[in-house]
Amino acid sequence: MDQIANLISVTGGDFREKVLEPSASVPVLVDFWADWCRPCHMLAPTLEALAQSYGSQLLIAKVNTETEPDLAAGFGIRSLPTLLLFRHGKAVQQLTGLRPEGEIRRVLDLYVESQADRLLSKVRKQTAQGNYDEAKRLLEEAQAADPENPLIHLDSAELCLKSGDLDAAEEALQALPANLRMDGRSKRLQAELDFTKVRNEAPDEQALEREIAADPRNLDARHQLSAHRVLAGDYEGALEALLEIMRQDRSFRDDLGRRGILASFELMGEEHDLVGIYRRKMASLLH
Repeated sequence: MDQIANLISVTGGDFREKVLEPSASVPVLVDFWADWCRPCHMLAPTLEALAQSYGSQLLIAKVNTETEPDLAAGFGIRSLPTLLLFRHGKAVQQLTGLRPEGEIRRVLDLYVESQADRLLSKVRKQTAQGNYDEAKRLLEEAQAADPENPLIHLDSAELCLKSGDLDAAEEALQALPANLRMDGRSKRLQAELDFTKVRNEAPDEQALEREIAADPRNLDARHQLSAHRVLAGDYEGALEALLEIMRQDRSFRDDLGRRGILASFELMGEEHDLVGIYRRKMASLLH
């Protein structure tokens, strides 16, 4: 066991240092075992094989429950062997009894970062920094490493959107599997894309304000103004413009005011203070 660097023994005294803290970077699989437990000994070669296979992407920690009964009791361990998988300081999966290697791998693969995952993380960082050429290069590497990874389409959509290629962004979003289209990040990108298209085809903000002052019922201008404002981070100004569309005409472009408010919420995030306020304002117009 000692010859495998990522297969270690832990105690209650060093559990935080050797399990909880490292789990912020990699998954940590904790094996609760005992010397008298025959299935524990049968599982040991499987754990060694997993440690060697995953290398630095996984840490396996063994807890001898005979010498660490308090630690086992603290995690509610009632039978042996029990495997607890830790990520970001918390137990996220539990397997009890002698399990085949393939089953354990399927659980681990939900949390172990692949080469493509690491590349996509770099893509997001480069995209956020505006280094679009480097982001595109890394994205191509990720696609070569794992061409079936659906997140590639999502990161491609964000890169295309930020770099101004709206048609390619739309294509990438449409290529997402149905379940991923309902993901929060996907919905946020779609909302940003829709608002960006409206803004790019609209007059500037000052011109739109003059149009609305001259004709308060110009709902197209209000919608275009909301796109300018929401993309500039003026969420309250955008929401007021969209709420006014709702007040004036719920039938305008298939309830565009309400749909625009919901799209704005996607960009803002549910935790934003204004979301609750404008949900109530919107609800008052719906009933």
